[in-house]
Amino acid sequence: MELRVLRYFLAVAREGNITRAAEALHLSQPALSKQIIELEEELGQQLLIRGSRKVTLTEYGKILEQRAREILDIVQQTEDEFSGNDRALGGDLRVGCGEGRPVELVARAMGRMYRQHPGVMMHIYTGITGDVIDRLNQGALDFGAVSAASASGEYNFLRLPLDDRWGLLMRRDDPLSRQDAITAELILQLPVIISRHVLVRNELSGWLGKSMQELRIAGTCDMHRNAALLVREGLGYLLSYDLSLADDSLCFKPLEPRFVSTTNMVWKKSEPLSPAAREFLRMMREEVAGEGEL
Repeated sequence: MELRVLRYFLAVAREGNITRAAEALHLSQPALSKQIIELEEELGQQLLIRGSRKVTLTEYGKILEQRAREILDIVQQTEDEFSGNDRALGGDLRVGCGEGRPVELVARAMGRMYRQHPGVMMHIYTGITGDVIDRLNQGALDFGAVSAASASGEYNFLRLPLDDRWGLLMRRDDPLSRQDAITAELILQLPVIISRHVLVRNELSGWLGKSMQELRIAGTCDMHRNAALLVREGLGYLLSYDLSLADDSLCFKPLEPRFVSTTNMVWKKSEPLSPAAREFLRMMREEVAGEGEL
């Protein structure tokens, strides 16, 4: 089994179409088809279900896709380790995160990466925890900064020390803006906008002392910053962490008793990290350690 053929197979799996994969690899379609057929014969299993417009992976194909990624990553790591500092760090670094304070640590580490390793192209994806986890599992991200409650045993994790305090975002001209803090009893009487992810996971039920289904839901959202625009237009109150918005027409009042959400940076145990990802992780650990010293 040649590494070259494994790369061909991964291209087909990624494109979902042999013709498009052949174009990406600068091969003819018949030549690529022949290589895949020979790979199936070598392994003694069908790897692809061939349709008129697309191909899908069989169960054996999915297993090979995972193994091929692992093999090629190990080969790349080995080459990088032997080349040492003779070659500048390059490639792509892909991080997914939400909108909270821990993104500050991610941004600091990315800034250092940019200054010290300008050959690394950095990509940041913003989404809710579920979407970030999905992209991480698909191999589209190297790291995800997600709710600590969502990190399962299949991930390595780094606890990020900047917690997000929750509260209620409201118009500054609202009578409630004179309150110092917001209680559960008060929230249960108000029309609130809340993240679908938080609602499904029932994350605030312990603080409320009731199921979150008891809330008067005026609307739901994925990203809190967009929902803040709805608050400005009078569509209820946004139950979220402090967004530190530069909008004088809105104000944030914390929950009392205090409620915070914690964040972990996670990466898959089964996926070897690229040299760029390993360097980023080193920098993130330094940023976390630095926060602990403040």
